[in-house]
Amino acid sequence: MTFKQIPSTEITLLWHVDYWDGPLSGILLFANEYCWFKVIDNRFLEPTTCHSNPLRIGAIIDESEDPRKFIVIRLTAEQLLEEQYWHNLFCENVRGNTGLRPREQWDNFYGPYKNRKPQDFSSNDILGWFEL
Repeated sequence: MTFKQIPSTEITLLWHVDYWDGPLSGILLFANEYCWFKVIDNRFLEPTTCHSNPLRIGAIIDESEDPRKFIVIRLTAEQLLEEQYWHNLFCENVRGNTGLRPREQWDNFYGPYKNRKPQDFSSNDILGWFEL
């Protein structure tokens, strides 16, 4: 299976969930739809690869790849609500529009977040990929 490349001009990154020297995953806007994005290894975009869905095999990245490539994943309404909940809790307790909150507030987010069960996007549609 091959995935179509989405021009970066059609993508608006809204927030990241994972970050390491740049975003690794998070929420974006594509074609008026909130979607999940996740960094992937270049080999998952090659038509000859034996892996048809990078989500099912725990896609990893080569840190030396530049630019990074990301897949765009359609979210269900419930998945989006959960991501919005955690993002809002983060903004309220850790970092908002005006900068960092007082450190004593951080546990209001990080306490519950460390027990959060990661969402499973393996059955979701992959809409394409883009580069940053």
